[in-house]
Amino acid sequence: MTTGLVLLVGEQLWWDLEALAHWSDELGRVVLVGTTEDWAPGRAGDRLSRFVGAHLPAARLEVVRLADRSLGVVRDAIATTLDDPALTWIVSGAGGTRLMGTAAYVATQGRPHATFVVRDADSAWRRVDDGVETPVPGLDPRAIERYSAADLLAATWADDRFDVEVRATPLDPEIAEAARRTVAGAPWRAEFDRAVAELRRTGNRLQEGFLFERFVLAIVRALGVQADDVLVGTLLTNGHQRVQEVDVVVSCNGRLHVIDCKLSTTPGVPAGVQIRDGEATGYHLADGAEQYVLLRPNWRVDEGIRALAERFGIRLVDRAALRLRNLPEVLAELLGL
Repeated sequence: MTTGLVLLVGEQLWWDLEALAHWSDELGRVVLVGTTEDWAPGRAGDRLSRFVGAHLPAARLEVVRLADRSLGVVRDAIATTLDDPALTWIVSGAGGTRLMGTAAYVATQGRPHATFVVRDADSAWRRVDDGVETPVPGLDPRAIERYSAADLLAATWADDRFDVEVRATPLDPEIAEAARRTVAGAPWRAEFDRAVAELRRTGNRLQEGFLFERFVLAIVRALGVQADDVLVGTLLTNGHQRVQEVDVVVSCNGRLHVIDCKLSTTPGVPAGVQIRDGEATGYHLADGAEQYVLLRPNWRVDEGIRALAERFGIRLVDRAALRLRNLPEVLAELLGL
């Protein structure tokens, strides 16, 4: 029997995208439930609709525009959708508001052809029936990697004010070879410095910091991550104005990993500010499914800064960490490779 999927539209879209990845192969209908305002250009409903249209062209997309998000309105709208007995329904409570999730759960009760599921950053997908949660079996934790990192960011990071710009970044052969040697066991610093010196002899004057970002990108690829799951220098723009840039983004093992790379020996911006900004940026990108890494190979970090990073959930890789292990080993552990 064909499956229908109901998604609740809210500002956090990552779990909706993951639901689409898990059940896309069996979907005949996708129903998005939100308010009229959610479908204004660039808003969450508009972005999610475009994502479904692009990646599930065979599924019938339906949009339910609600007058408000009150429990009764949401419950009745979903109940009407579930009255179609020709489909087996999955109703996700991972998006939208908590009240919308409650309404969706109520709508599924007494309907044996409908399953209510939830997901959050702390727990995998669970089925909820009569108030009892049980894990959903057979799901691939890496399913969301079927979508490119660029497509994921376009859905989660952009909004009605800002656009995401993904730049095609050429990988210099010198950088790629240095990364290959480093993954094979050579010291990362010596290989990176060698590659930079070779590039300078060819007339390449790109700043060392940008070359380091590409070096990290090349190492991640050499570790086995697919090319379309790794981005470098992705921009959030407002027209022609740059609003924010993230250095390296990796979609791997069901998470979005943001690696902020800096070769400076001292923070230009106070370390505490960088940590707090990193926590906010990461959450904006992946709604709690992210890991934000401050890669600072030339920093000497005191225990206070290290404790602050840990409190905000930021992984901080400094000089001391890279004295103990080579860079590919550290990156492989962070990415779960």
